[in-house]
Amino acid sequence: MFSFLFFFLLLSFPLTSLAQLPYFQTFQQNLKVKFQTESTYDNHIELGLSIDPYTSNLSGRRNPQIRSLVNQARIHLQGSFPVSQFFGVKTQFKTQLEDYIGRDDKLDNFNGFNNIFSTEFLLRLSNQLPHLRFQHQIQRLDREDDIYDYVENQIGFQFGEVFKYHLRFRNFDDNRTRREDFLLVGSRSHLGIGRLQFGILKNILGRFEYQIEHQRYKNNLNNLVLGIAKIDPGDLRTDWKHLFTTQLIQIPTNQIIIQEDISFFQNNSDTSFYDFVSLEFGGTGFHQMADRRWIRLRLFALQLNFKDRKLIFQNQSQNRINQQIGIDFLMHWKLTNKFSLLFGYQLVKNRINEKSEILDFLNYHHNIISIKLTYD
Repeated sequence: MFSFLFFFLLLSFPLTSLAQLPYFQTFQQNLKVKFQTESTYDNHIELGLSIDPYTSNLSGRRNPQIRSLVNQARIHLQGSFPVSQFFGVKTQFKTQLEDYIGRDDKLDNFNGFNNIFSTEFLLRLSNQLPHLRFQHQIQRLDREDDIYDYVENQIGFQFGEVFKYHLRFRNFDDNRTRREDFLLVGSRSHLGIGRLQFGILKNILGRFEYQIEHQRYKNNLNNLVLGIAKIDPGDLRTDWKHLFTTQLIQIPTNQIIIQEDISFFQNNSDTSFYDFVSLEFGGTGFHQMADRRWIRLRLFALQLNFKDRKLIFQNQSQNRINQQIGIDFLMHWKLTNKFSLLFGYQLVKNRINEKSEILDFLNYHHNIISIKLTYD
């Protein structure tokens, strides 16, 4: 906790002092600095972490739901530098300190830094056409336990909001050891996103989006995963992912927005163990209040069907099915011209059609409570 507070105070002090100098005030026209501190309670933290049962000090626990308080301090630097009327450069740097507080300090090995640096070139060919954006981004995750450290490079191209393309490379520092954790595997992916937006009547907006991704994983899968997924040693896993999303947005007043959405996701792998489809229905309400406050409420239901994962110890050929229902609530206060406060609560209830005690840990309630303070 001390390192979390010291990090925020140390970085905020010099920039506050420099802002009083004349030359820095001129430079601030193109430079934006944002500070954020966030504390999040999560009763199912393992969903967002990668845990090796043979090397992690969390091995052997009886309760599959890991409760933790995660403190984060984040600095976001953004610079916009217009070179001409039709060309500009935008750079961003984000550094985030993460401090996990769990029972008996067993989550300390996930403490660390998450750094992102990106450069973006914006080109406008004419006033009638959208921007062309070319981006390069590098992300470095550096945790206290070195086995989770990785570097991710991303190259992107974007034509307005109509089309986007991303090429990503993720490489873990430990690329040879066959660990028992299926998440510690490098990958390369191509992602394309197409979006179509159209108006209906006067206050209704329709939006259709399609994403296609080709992801190829490296061959450092461990023997446990190779056996379960029926992958021959040395073979690579390759996935094709398709996501279709349809949204209908109504704007009855200037303060209220209502959105309904349907999403269909399909994962096709050269290994049928990873083949699945999911269907999600969601509804969101947004209300903007006059005193610089707003609230957002989202409800959703999701069903995920696996193609080649049969029920265990049951005399039937039925495949495994996951069903989720959830609620996501956000409330935002603009405290002053510089400070904002955001409160969030999420609840997800997950159930499977599996009666075996081995997989009973998939029947869970996931609660997340977060408070974020932002200065910009």
